[in-house]
Amino acid sequence: MLKRSHSVDLSKPVLKESIHRDRLIQLLHETVDKRYPEDARKQTKEHRGTHDVANGRIRKAQVRYHAFRSTITEFAKFLAEAQIFDTAIDEALIQAFQGYLIKAGTPGSYLKTHRNQIRRIVNALPSELMQRPLSSLAEFRKIHKWDAFSTDTPKILAAFLKSGRKQKRGSRRDAPVLSAALLSEPYRRQIVEETLTFLRTIQAPGILQVTADDVEEFIDCYDGKGKKQTAISILDYIRPLFTNLLAKGLIESDPLIEVPQKEHKENLDYVAQEGMNVLADLSTMDMTDFKDVRDRLLSFTIYYDFALRNREGSLVKTTDLRLADRTILNLPKAIQKVQREDSMLFSYFPEVSRPLLDRYLELRAEKKPVTDILIIDDTGRPLGARDCRDAVKSHCDKLKIKTVDGKTPTPHRLRHSLGSLNIQPLGAELTIIEVKEQYRHSSIDTTYQLYVAKNPALKKLRYDARMKKNGNGNGTGALPNDNVYAISAMPQQPPPASQEQCVSEKDALRLVRGLGLNDRALRKHGLTTGHVRRNGQGFEYSAAFISDLANNYYTREESRSLLNLPRATFFDWTKKEGVEFIQIGQVSLFRKDILLAKKRSG
Repeated sequence: MLKRSHSVDLSKPVLKESIHRDRLIQLLHETVDKRYPEDARKQTKEHRGTHDVANGRIRKAQVRYHAFRSTITEFAKFLAEAQIFDTAIDEALIQAFQGYLIKAGTPGSYLKTHRNQIRRIVNALPSELMQRPLSSLAEFRKIHKWDAFSTDTPKILAAFLKSGRKQKRGSRRDAPVLSAALLSEPYRRQIVEETLTFLRTIQAPGILQVTADDVEEFIDCYDGKGKKQTAISILDYIRPLFTNLLAKGLIESDPLIEVPQKEHKENLDYVAQEGMNVLADLSTMDMTDFKDVRDRLLSFTIYYDFALRNREGSLVKTTDLRLADRTILNLPKAIQKVQREDSMLFSYFPEVSRPLLDRYLELRAEKKPVTDILIIDDTGRPLGARDCRDAVKSHCDKLKIKTVDGKTPTPHRLRHSLGSLNIQPLGAELTIIEVKEQYRHSSIDTTYQLYVAKNPALKKLRYDARMKKNGNGNGTGALPNDNVYAISAMPQQPPPASQEQCVSEKDALRLVRGLGLNDRALRKHGLTTGHVRRNGQGFEYSAAFISDLANNYYTREESRSLLNLPRATFFDWTKKEGVEFIQIGQVSLFRKDILLAKKRSG
């Protein structure tokens, strides 16, 4: 067997020349037979009842022999399925073999066994066939660790590994100042490894070229697997590296500045109903403008109605559409991010999507496309995933559409919007199973967590129904159930106050301090009701809303004290009298005038 060495030229294949797969499989079997001859693996009846050392060796040889032959069988299946007729073997082939095993559902322990055994068998082939040894995947990755990156990336990471420092206490995230204290060495080392994972996932050429869009793409990638919080945790972990780069002036802005440090209790990453109403209104676009029609089709139909991911939407072909009615899309397995099986997706808003598709296909034909890809540019070529993303953002910016938490819509945020606005009993009243199928989630728990448990629109609707029931004393409390489509179906929220009527978050918290409200609870309530909006890196509140809270509401304890009622009696009294209250976080607030009116009336 050839000795492995990191000085081996891995650009050369393992074998001196390519051989046919049938001959290769035969050679692998012969190698195993030679390593474990029949006498060594034979087990007679006499051996089975004994436990001596020789018997142990025979049993081990027999087990290993069958394990190696099983690996060769799997390798032969892989070569046949991949239509590889001749090969000289290299590390990329073994990586492809590992991918084949993963897709076939091979358990992790067997996956590692097959991967190691095929390498050992290949390296045991006759020396006259071998040009160099086959390295392990770990060795291969170590040697080629920096191949995909620009030359400055390893230098920057090496400098951080040597002298990465903590951020000085009190300095702002957008203008950090470094302290004299170093981050711990294990922490710096782990940050570098996690950063490499991040860069490989987004296929970034270098650390200095990372943008906020790349960060969103990374989160989208994990979100597609139901692991959005994992992505956020990774980004939060590598944040000190970008803090060091910003403080040293190597980057102009921190691309992780908007990544939350903790998961929100509500999913606010979707476009509110008012924004979707604008996209559904075809009168707000120029039906003769190819770019305008294409970008509206992307925004409303591809990413909202069919709920496709960005790359999936950019690879859909015209032949994937059921052209008879324009309301069914056959999504091939090959273009899906998580490749399982071909999916049939249905349009839930054909009154908008059908005319958009009809008009777009007419304008598309005029461009004389050179491809069957549905979404093209002005020259008739495929637009590409990144340009599709930019087209959506530009189109929504032009229409002044924002998400609930004030961000510019992206394809994945529009995808989020379908489930947030249309799950039962909202909008199109899709069941959780229908949402799961349209989103192609691997687990229904992912669908539940995002669009039921953390859906503020659904919580608001339930709250309103409960208040209506408590208010009239004999209401059923039933949720609205008479809207077929999401257009104009969600309760309309008051628009944010104008600049002259706003107060900063700091002043707002100071004014309502007596009510015991914290910033997170007040912000989420304000975002849900439309009384708060983002202003730069912070938030501002409607002055009228804050003034009303501060001057016209009592807390539960203040209300009980005013009425001189014990806790249990107070709860029964408010329920009996239909006293309305608002819930902000853990704090219940009651209107002063209602309490006084109820008390005076007896």
